[in-house]
Amino acid sequence: PHTARQSQITFPALSLVTSGGHTVVVLIKNIGDYKIIAQTHDDALGEALDKGARLLGFGYPGGEILEKIAKEGDPTKYDLPIPMLGREREMYFSYSGLKTAFVRLIKEEKENKKLTKKDISSLAASYQQVAFTHFVRVLDYILKSDKYPVKQILAGGGVMANVTLRKMVRKVAHDYNIKVLFPYSKKLYGDNAAMVGVSANFKYDRSEYFKPKDLDGV
Repeated sequence: PHTARQSQITFPALSLVTSGGHTVVVLIKNIGDYKIIAQTHDDALGEALDKGARLLGFGYPGGEILEKIAKEGDPTKYDLPIPMLGREREMYFSYSGLKTAFVRLIKEEKENKKLTKKDISSLAASYQQVAFTHFVRVLDYILKSDKYPVKQILAGGGVMANVTLRKMVRKVAHDYNIKVLFPYSKKLYGDNAAMVGVSANFKYDRSEYFKPKDLDGV
């Protein structure tokens, strides 16, 4: 898989940030020149995955556990609604409706029978698949738009460590002949000091410094 190094980055590019607090697509015209073009309307993708794991009786970190459980399941077994289906042109993400539908589905399944380990794995797989499908459908709409003729995708955030999501993002990008760059280490997908250091280095190169008065009241 491709990994991100500064010398490889070509602008304009798209940044995909998927985490417990953020689901956002940013157009990067150059370092320091950013424009948000799609973001969550309610819940972040990572928060939605954590909630799905809790509904199935698992703890934290939910997204990581959900991914592990989903590997043993059938992602087509349960019918869940794809958020914003047919409304991708609005370019925002919404997961609150999917979470509500998942609550109902689990309740109905428990009323009908005792859930087996395989059932739980398939519930996890189905929920994860629909959540990711929503994300990549919006991404697909952005990439096919003449308004954003990007040359690369930079993908990060804790949720992007999920192998299934990375495969789906790669598939969409490949359809448009666009390379996707991912962090070279799993440790770099989540919050880390390297993010701060790299950002500070770019600001230093542009002589952008904090002055004591900038910290007043902080």
